[in-house]
Order: sequence, then structure tokens, then C-alpha cells
Amino acid sequence: MARRRKDPYYHRGEPGPWKKISKALAILLVIALVLGGTWAITLFQPRKVSWQELPPTGPVPANVSAMHDKSLQLEQEVHQAEKIREITPADIESLRQALRLETDYMTLSHAGQQTSDRIVSLTETLETYEAKPLNDQSLALVSQASQLEQTGKTDDARKLYLQAADLEDKILHTYPHSTYRDAAASLSGKWQHQARYLAAMPIHDQSVAAENNAESALAKSDWQTALDNFQKASDLQVQIDHDFSDTYFATIGPSRLQNLTAQITALRSLPQHQKIEKFIADAKTAETSQNYTQAAEDYQQAEREQTSLVANYPQSRFATDATLVDTLETERQTALSRPLAAEIIQQAAGLFGDLRSRNTTKAADNAASVWQKAAQFHSTFPRSPLINDDLQQKLDFLYFMRNNLASVQEQIYGQLLAVPGQKRFLLEKNEMPQAIYSVVAGGNPSRHVDPNLPVDSVNWDEAHEFCRRLAWILERPVRLPTMDEYQAALGSDKTLDLSTASWNADNSGGATHPVATKAANANGFYDLLGNVAEWLERPADYDDNSAPAAGGSAQTPVDTIRTAPPADLATSTRSPYTGFRIVVDTDDSTPLLPASV
Repeated sequence: MARRRKDPYYHRGEPGPWKKISKALAILLVIALVLGGTWAITLFQPRKVSWQELPPTGPVPANVSAMHDKSLQLEQEVHQAEKIREITPADIESLRQALRLETDYMTLSHAGQQTSDRIVSLTETLETYEAKPLNDQSLALVSQASQLEQTGKTDDARKLYLQAADLEDKILHTYPHSTYRDAAASLSGKWQHQARYLAAMPIHDQSVAAENNAESALAKSDWQTALDNFQKASDLQVQIDHDFSDTYFATIGPSRLQNLTAQITALRSLPQHQKIEKFIADAKTAETSQNYTQAAEDYQQAEREQTSLVANYPQSRFATDATLVDTLETERQTALSRPLAAEIIQQAAGLFGDLRSRNTTKAADNAASVWQKAAQFHSTFPRSPLINDDLQQKLDFLYFMRNNLASVQEQIYGQLLAVPGQKRFLLEKNEMPQAIYSVVAGGNPSRHVDPNLPVDSVNWDEAHEFCRRLAWILERPVRLPTMDEYQAALGSDKTLDLSTASWNADNSGGATHPVATKAANANGFYDLLGNVAEWLERPADYDDNSAPAAGGSAQTPVDTIRTAPPADLATSTRSPYTGFRIVVDTDDSTPLLPASV
């Protein structure tokens, strides 16, 4: 027996894939032949054609030609008559007959495009003549309606506008080929719109009248009448918006409804608002009587009522103040904090009195105690303004400086001399040393660093800030010298030996030197000339960004240092050869604190 050949495409006696593919292709070929034959057969089938496409079958009979001739005659007669008189119903009937004859002629003679165009033209002319009376009637109605509208008879005018709109609709649908057709489409909508406008007008007038009545009732505090009339005005506006949405009165509806709703909501929330006002008034009365606990309770009740009002009537005019709840909470905390605030302020006044009288030991203890109470105050009553930021900043500084109060006061007072010709103002004998500046200011900007050297590289604003902090320690006003005070301290002694009384370019080596290491002048002041130039208070004729610095510096030549005018510097200037000295006001009438709580 012969062995079967191994064929990867042969399996269990079944035909191979090539036979399957050949069979499928044969089937597809048969389908294509069937479809192609069907399409070819359709090419030989007859198709429908219009009679206009049929070629003439022979001469047009005389009676048929006579139809066309008669049609032309009738049309010509109408056009001739139109030139000398108005078109009559008989003329219109002649056109109608001309159209019938031309239509029959086209059907019987198989005439071409020219006849078809004439039929269209005749149809348009006929319908235009037939529609003209309707158009004239519509225009007359509109004219009458306009006159009635101007005299206030809006309802009669509205009816006439509707009749005119109906006539325009009739023209549009009955005579669609007339020359009036385009205008009829727009005029119909226009007169209907005008009719709806007139229908909405009395409703709008009623709504406005109700709103005016409500405003009058508000002026008389007649809240219920005002509420009823605002509601009526709102309901009528809603009716307009729904029934006459395409009118002017509806376009103003959203903003008007918003205002009316706000009034309605406000009136509905008025009893609760009045209750809130009563709580606030009671709270203020309790505060005046120093019944702070009761005042706080009244403020809290007002706060709760306001929160409820906002939740229930968010559109009310009484709910629009978003800060009122916070304000009431602030008032509540302020009322509760008054006793502690009064205690803090009283103790602070004692602290400031100790500083002014130079009782620094007691002041240091007092600073720690009052600072702790102030910290408790802000923790418990964070919204209360009774201990303001300025006072708190001062208490913070004195608490931080409590261990240095004695040494700073001792050094400052040891350096003060009366300005010649003055008793109230004391001027620092020497330039401000870095040792004191760094303690009070909390830093040292100087380029030439040494505790005994004058502070340098300090701008005018920083010198002023130092004066403000030192004033807290002394509890006296501190400032920069004026030009007059500087000149008074310098004096007019021109015999002063500058080599022994000033550090200048000739003897300084180009560097600053410790304060008060040269001889004092006749008035007892050191270094008014040389070492570092000194910031002064800004005169009235200076702009806000500049200030004078007087006296020259370690780099100024000796032969010009006495006569050198004050330098006009920008207040932001930082120079390693510019510093300052201070003036202290010794007037004890200066108040220690602002008005008490």
C-alpha cells in the first residue's frame, strides 16, 4: 500500500485551502455578473418626462393659437387701462381670463419656456392686483390704530392692529405670488407685536402703580400695605413676562423683579430686623450702665437673630451686610473685655509713669505683669479693639527690653545737655554710639563696627524709628534735632581749634572714631563738626523724600568743615559717614496714654 504523502495543507481527507479559495472566487464572479446585468437592463427602460420636453408633433391648430393671441390682447388692454384709470374688477377678471387662456394654450401646444415665463408673470400681476385692496385696508387700519394709540384708546388700537395683522396673513397665504408677499410677512409680525405691546401696557401700568403705592406706604411705615402692593406689582410683572415675553415690558422684567423681590423679602424680614435693632439698643444701654455681661448677652442675641435672618431671607436688604454678624461678635467681645482692658490700661499708665520718673526697677516688674495680661486679653477677646496695635506694640517692646531699661535710661540721661537758650529740650552731647543703638534698635547697620563708634549707615527713617522706641523707654517724646537747635548747640565761636575739636579729613585717617574723643565746644557738645554727618528733622520746605544732614564728616577737609552747608540727602541714603544724635522733650504735661476705655 502506498504511503500517503505528508502535506501540511492536507488533513483528514478534507480539501486544501486553495480549493476553498477557488470556490469563493467563483461565487463572487456569479454575483457580479447578475448585478451588472440588472444595471444594464435599467439603461434600456423608458423614463418619465414632462410635457415641456416633448417635441412638437406638428403645426399648432388655429383655435389653439387663437387662445394665445386672445390672452395677449386681454393683458395689453389691462395695461393700457392702467395708464389712464384705476384698475377695476372687470380688469382683474380680464387678467384672470388671460391667465386661463395662456395656461390652456401651453397645455395644448406644448409651448416652451417663454410661455411658461409669461404664465408666471401673469400670475404675479393678477395676485398683486387682487391683493392691493387688502393691503390698502391694512394700511388704513394701522393709521387709525396709531391715532387711537396716541389718544390713549389702547384697547381699540390693539383690536385694529390685530385686524391689520390678519389682512397681512391673508395676503401672504392667499396671494403668495403678489409683490406684497415679502412685506406682508414682516408687517403681520409687526402689527401682532404692537397689539401684544398694547395688551401688556395696562398690566404694566397697574404694576407700576402698585409699586408706587408700596413706596408711599413705606414712607408712612405702613409695612403691611407696602408688602401687599409690592407683591401685587411682582405678580403682575410675572404675568407680563409669561404672556408677553416679546414686549419691552418683559425685557425690563428681570431687573424689576429683582428689585421687587428684594423689597418683598426685606418687608417679610422686617420684624426680625427690628428685633435685632432692639437687642443692639439694649446692649448699648447696658454698656453705658457698665453692665457688660448683660450687654454681651444682648449682642449675642442680636448676632443669632441676624444669622437666622440671613439664612431665611438671603435676598433681604437687611441680609446684604455680610459684616454685621462679625461686627456684632466684635461688639460682644468688646463689652466683655472692658473690665480687663481698663485694668491693663491702668497698669500700663503706672508702668509709663515709672519710666518717666526713672523708677526702672518697678517698671521692669510692671512690664512683665501688664504684658502677660495683654496676652491673656488678646487670647480671650481677639476681636476687641480696646488694646490697640500701637499700645500692644509698645507693651511688647518694653517687655522685651525690661532688663535693659535701667542701663539705657542711665546712658541716655548721662549724655543730655540743654539746648542753649532752652530749658525744655535736651540735646545729646555726643553722636549716638553703636552700643546704645544696637540695644534699642535690635541691630547695627554700621560699616565701621565698634560699640564706642557713632552709629553709621543708618537712613533717616531708621533714625526716626530709633527715636520712637527710645521714647517708649524714656516715656518722653524723642526726635532728631532741628536746624535751629543744631546751630544753637554749635554756637558762633570761630576761634575753635578744629584739629582738637573735630575728626576731619586732615586728622581722621579717613575713618570714624569713638564718640567724644575730641574736645567739646564752648557749649559742652562733642563732634558737632566732623566724624559723621548728622541727620536733622526735615524743614517744612523739604519734600517728603529728602532731609538735611549737617556737620560734615571724617572725610570733610578742615578748611571747609566749619562753613560747609547741610547736605540735602534722600531719606533712604545709607552712608558710612552719616549718623545722628537725639533731642528729648522734658515737658511732663505730655499724656502717658490715649483716652481710657
